[in-house]
Amino acid sequence: MPIVTLFNKDPSNHPYVIKFFNSPDAKVMLFLNFSTDLVDAFKPKYHDVAKHYKGKGIGFLLGDVEASEGAFQYFGLKNDQVPLIIIQNSDGTKFLKPNLEPDHIAPWLKEYMDGKLKPFKKSEPIPEVNNEPVKVVVADSFDDIVFKSGKNVLVEFYAPWCGHCKKLAPILDEVAVSFQSDADVIIVKLVRFLLCTICTH
Repeated sequence: MPIVTLFNKDPSNHPYVIKFFNSPDAKVMLFLNFSTDLVDAFKPKYHDVAKHYKGKGIGFLLGDVEASEGAFQYFGLKNDQVPLIIIQNSDGTKFLKPNLEPDHIAPWLKEYMDGKLKPFKKSEPIPEVNNEPVKVVVADSFDDIVFKSGKNVLVEFYAPWCGHCKKLAPILDEVAVSFQSDADVIIVKLVRFLLCTICTH
């Protein structure tokens, strides 16, 4: 496993990306536009920080914005926040530093290690209109719809960029339509993170 996992459109990096996200360690992710000169300013400082924290339960990933659409949707990030760094703990707690400068990396990581950062919380807005056969759930509505509705719920965790998810969509719609008259059944979908293990093979 490299000290810094590279996430771009090169499929040869995908096995390392899978290992990175399957690791129980806290995850530090720096997202840059690889087509700009900023990469050269950030890379050495990021690698130095990664070396410093090696073996301390933290993994490091360097992601190209062009390959990170799924990650940005999952975390609720925007392109105008790049360069940005985000940390996700093993319990799912997230910490965000947008519009990052190279010299911000080390002190920000130290603040994280010292427990001084405020968590970053994100949810897509609950849809005002949700009348499609497959209902959309977001983080803020998940518990109410999936666990507290008293219904039998089928949840699809999907990535909008994923070809397999796109192929499944019309099939899931058909299934949802066939159950529309059953008040005890609801079929929903929730956008999840970039990794779909089928798509990485």
